[in-house]
Amino acid sequence: MRELLPRLAERKLAGLILKPRFMDEVPQELIRQADELGFPLILVPNETPFSSLLNAILTEIVHHQTALLRRSEEIHRKLIDLVLRGEGLEAVARTLTALLNLPALITDDQFHILADGAGAAGGEDDFTAFIRKLQTEGLYPAGGEPIRRSILSESQLSSVFIYPVRVGAEVTGYICVWERDGELKEWDRLCVEQGALVTALELQKQEAVRETERRFYNEFLRDLLSGRVASREEAFARASVYGWDLTRPRVLCLFHLGSLDGHEISLDVRRRCQKRIERAMYYALEESHSTHLLSHLGNTSVLLMVPRRHDAARAKEEALHVAHRVLEEMKHASEAQCFAVHVGISRLHEDVLHLSTAYRQAREALAIGMQLTEKQSVTHFDDLGSFRIIFRISDLDELERYCQEHIGALMEYDAQHGTDLLSTLRAVIAADGNLNRASELLSVHYNTLRYRIRRIEEIQGIKVDSWSMLAAVDVALKGLRVLKARKAGSLG
Repeated sequence: MRELLPRLAERKLAGLILKPRFMDEVPQELIRQADELGFPLILVPNETPFSSLLNAILTEIVHHQTALLRRSEEIHRKLIDLVLRGEGLEAVARTLTALLNLPALITDDQFHILADGAGAAGGEDDFTAFIRKLQTEGLYPAGGEPIRRSILSESQLSSVFIYPVRVGAEVTGYICVWERDGELKEWDRLCVEQGALVTALELQKQEAVRETERRFYNEFLRDLLSGRVASREEAFARASVYGWDLTRPRVLCLFHLGSLDGHEISLDVRRRCQKRIERAMYYALEESHSTHLLSHLGNTSVLLMVPRRHDAARAKEEALHVAHRVLEEMKHASEAQCFAVHVGISRLHEDVLHLSTAYRQAREALAIGMQLTEKQSVTHFDDLGSFRIIFRISDLDELERYCQEHIGALMEYDAQHGTDLLSTLRAVIAADGNLNRASELLSVHYNTLRYRIRRIEEIQGIKVDSWSMLAAVDVALKGLRVLKARKAGSLG
């Protein structure tokens, strides 16, 4: 008996009815527990049948459930009508705010605000500031279950109720309600649940529209980037069908989604990650107030961005900022441990017929970035240095012979012994021959570096104090990366 009431109260039962047929009186311990827990004890005479009590209680429950169903249907009709009329998520959020008489927000799955029912998103009140904090700190609901987070406003502690918006098994967003007057009641929870269903429908509709648009303009984009558009007039005419303005200078950025550590990425995960990349681009571009075109070519997202300033240096700075902002956003993705995002950026191009050149530049920057670092990279074409010249070499057999001539023995030794003497050479070249600095770059002791250099000289005959030798080796090391990029399919 001592364990009974705490367990019933924990399960949120309404009360306990007792018929003390086999006891002289209700135990005082039970009464004391009931008082402490605020849990009703109802004592009925022995001659009162339980069936009459059950009938009354069940009738009340049925009436309550019927009222809930009617209320749910009414809310659903009201919200679905907004979507059918094309009023969008802002109208859904405003209606939820009015029904609950509490501030309500609709966000995507990374807590970027899609709609603000109270109209405060432009001003940044405590509620919107709290939601933005969720973005930066990654305090996402585990498993996509409804949760509450504490919020402090004007020295008062309350909570934010966060309810997931699901499309199938995937969480695509959240409805967030500021519970300023205590936890939501059952009626209010119904509003939020129906709001989540309608929001899921609207998000699906928006995605379907975007997918349809992509299928139509992807073909044109492929022709444009591959140089198959014959004239500016043709380019402008075809672009006008999609409402594109191609008269302004643009920078082309390629965002490539690849596997990490040989992990296979399922189609479903790849699709979700590409959506995340796309949303991250929108947010980054919104911050920089840049106009843009966005499409997908296989595993690569193509961004044609119009910088706010049209000089080359400022355009480069802006494109690099957007790229790094996207990569920072992608760190919060739950799948981040199994994929890598690399970015290649072209120079600023003013002529629409030069976009094929921009595409080539961005692909080359992307390919070298993928070779230089495994996890993620942002590489601008202007920062490729001598790689820009090596990329122009069309005779790949001759380039491979050159690499074999200058570093072939080291390549074979590394492959057979699991060493990385080639990286030692790269560090020495990067340090301009300064061995102290090279040992710091490699995070090894100076004497360890000296030993490796002796082995390099024995195996390949390279003297690190010979600038002519190091210059030839530098070309070979870069040529090797170009060859690997082409063999991996990063370049055509």
